[in-house]
Amino acid sequence: MVSPGPGDLPGLLRQAAQAVEQAFGLRPDEVAILLLVDQARLLKFVHPPELAKGGENLVPVTVPSLASQALQRRQAVIENDAPRARHVFAYEGLFGSRLPIQKMLSLPLIHGQAVLGVIQVSRRAPSRAEAGNDFTAADAAKLQEVIRSYLEALTRLGPAA
Repeated sequence: MVSPGPGDLPGLLRQAAQAVEQAFGLRPDEVAILLLVDQARLLKFVHPPELAKGGENLVPVTVPSLASQALQRRQAVIENDAPRARHVFAYEGLFGSRLPIQKMLSLPLIHGQAVLGVIQVSRRAPSRAEAGNDFTAADAAKLQEVIRSYLEALTRLGPAA
């Protein structure tokens, strides 16, 4: 159930991320939320909170990345061999996690006609084999269902400054 206080974007993001963590059995460092800012030219990491601080959390939507692909296609992008996706290395460094991202599912956040950003779920482990099951189209549908109830509130609260 979505129940953030008025103007409580961090609270809404925390609730959404926790719902996704629970639905997929993920750790907190395996869910990231990026919102469009600067007239939809940049994606800004807004969750987890550690990524919401500083200037290194902005990614131009024109940079080749799984998040940008999800936005451009307006559909989920699944990468079950994430070390091959060259942008992932910078993304991993932002988290400060010692485990590399092995698999990633990126889903655009769309409410009606409004494109809000991207949610990314990942599986971290020392190796691809240890990261568990590959992400599938069924996982993308499940993620869409879990996040759906948060999109209206996210539209109202808007992106972080």
